[in-house]
Amino acid sequence: MIHELSDECLFVGLTDYATLSKEMQHVNEVLEKNPRRHVIMDFSQIHMLMSAHLSNLMILHNLLEENGHMLVLCHVSFEIKCEFTACGLRDIFNFSDDKYKAMEKLGQKV
Repeated sequence: MIHELSDECLFVGLTDYATLSKEMQHVNEVLEKNPRRHVIMDFSQIHMLMSAHLSNLMILHNLLEENGHMLVLCHVSFEIKCEFTACGLRDIFNFSDDKYKAMEKLGQKV
């Protein structure tokens, strides 16, 4: 589910592993139309990732970065962070403990 936190920031609550690819693809489609937004993505319901998910995250990260915006991943479990580390992607992505810390990181009013 996608929520508009402000004109400059979207919050994406990922719901489960089974629909993760479709959810991320939908976010990419929304941002292709208006990439001038930051994105906070909540991983609290996600417990594993596949290479296709990592690929979609890279596409989203690059799209946002090209337009001067950031992707921040929050509520990411230790196991998921290990997957990012194993793939050499941990330093590419921005992580935050929760939505509010992510908003602060992006300069958004909490």
